[in-house]
Amino acid sequence: MAFSKIKTYYLLAIIFFVIIFTNACKKYYVYNYQHVFTETKKYIFMPGSQWVYKADISNNLDTVTCISLTKDTFIYDFIAYKGDNNKVLNEYYKMDIKHSYDQRIETHYFYLAYDRVNGGISKDKFYGQLYLNTDSNRLDRQIDSSGFISMNDTSIYINSINYFCNHAIIISAEQTEQIYNYNTDIYFVKSIGLVKRFDQYEGWSLLSYQVYPVNY
Repeated sequence: MAFSKIKTYYLLAIIFFVIIFTNACKKYYVYNYQHVFTETKKYIFMPGSQWVYKADISNNLDTVTCISLTKDTFIYDFIAYKGDNNKVLNEYYKMDIKHSYDQRIETHYFYLAYDRVNGGISKDKFYGQLYLNTDSNRLDRQIDSSGFISMNDTSIYINSINYFCNHAIIISAEQTEQIYNYNTDIYFVKSIGLVKRFDQYEGWSLLSYQVYPVNY
């Protein structure tokens, strides 16, 4: 009986040592939370939001509907960020929209100042075609490696309405995801979304909209 108790004590001591050793070796991280920029959230919309576009030449209509929106986070493992025990926890929104004209679905990932379309998350970073940059410090005609050119903000008239827009160009041959067949200008308005896009053959202009800004 005494020998059995000694075995039990030894077993408990070993278990206790393993627990202490495991906790001593465990790496603890400080997570730095990064929110989606306030300016970026002005281009994110709730399901049910809808935009109707009319083709400038053919007069075809395209009703675009937000069919889903989710919010999540992912860990950006950037060990040089304020020490090797720090990680960045990035907030992002995933917004799916569907076009009635060709039944095409676009998936948009909004994070920090950016929107990437038809991409995803891989190896701790977003991929996909850069589609929007709301960084107020961006330079005129700032060229991104994914075929995206940020332009100065500009005003355009659509159906007698003057819109102050965030203007960019997607270079077709340099897209990271195949979205447009030709170099395409795109124009966005805060709290409305895309209001105009055109290439060398056709343009689509906003005809009407009913949108619901993101509320979480």
